[in-house]
Parts: sequence; structure tokens; C-alpha cells
Amino acid sequence: MTAQTLISEIETLPEECLTEISNFVAFLRYKAQATSAKIVYADLEEGYKAMAADEEYEKEAQEWVNGYFGDTWDD
Repeated sequence: MTAQTLISEIETLPEECLTEISNFVAFLRYKAQATSAKIVYADLEEGYKAMAADEEYEKEAQEWVNGYFGDTWDD
């Protein structure tokens, strides 16, 4: 279904239906944003897991933290 076909269908509905249509469009926008946020969160989580698995990166990070804050790790 194209946007123009959808618009034509909406135009044939009674005026009282416009509020329901508007609410449904708002729901779809919310749902799309929520899905997008989940994808971003999953990408971040995957990135953090990859960093944690990188032993050289973790070693350098610990050295930096220890140099800045002192030895805070109980190895």
C-alpha cells in the first residue's frame, strides 16, 4: 500500500475517526523510537563486551586508572 492510497482511505473515513488515527500514528512513532533505542543499546552492549574481552585494552585501562587514582585493584 502506498502513502497516497492510505491517505485516500483515511479521507473516506468519518471525521470522528481522525483522533483515533492520530493516536495510532503517535503509537507507531513511539514504537519505532523504542525499537531504535533497543538497537542502539544492543550495539553499545556488544561494544562494551568486545572492549572487556580485549586483554591489552583492559591492561592499559587498569594502568591508566592506577596511575590516576592509585592502585585500587585487588589483583
